[in-house]
Amino acid sequence: MNMIALFAVKNLPPARPIGYGLFALMLFVFASVPAKADEVPVHIAAKLQATLSQFISDASAEDGSCTYLDRQTARRQMLYPASKHPAIIPFGTDYYLCVTMLDAQGNKIDVDFLLRPKGSTSRQNFMVVETFIDERELLNKALERN
Repeated sequence: MNMIALFAVKNLPPARPIGYGLFALMLFVFASVPAKADEVPVHIAAKLQATLSQFISDASAEDGSCTYLDRQTARRQMLYPASKHPAIIPFGTDYYLCVTMLDAQGNKIDVDFLLRPKGSTSRQNFMVVETFIDERELLNKALERN
């Protein structure tokens, strides 16, 4: 699993705001570190982190940017992955994971991803089903209510 995440980072162009070595190290370390060891088994945490890494890699342009539509300005914006957070937040049978990204001006933006299990429990894989860009208040409300 970790090799997939490291391979995805290795193939990104050098235009990223964070050095490959540091980002690859963070992916390697965080792929096996759950936020709450009681709640998220290590093998599940590793699969979640690998799925998220692959999703970001697949969604990235050649320059490493991820494009999104800013809902307030209705403009296309570019974000660049900066760091992953070790926190994995269970949400029913789903999980939230967070990445800090940088915009073109270097401002930090939290991006939260909702991952859902797919397939049988014996060969459980995950998929990203929702992305929250700079919507931490919404996420906190959802976590409080559920």
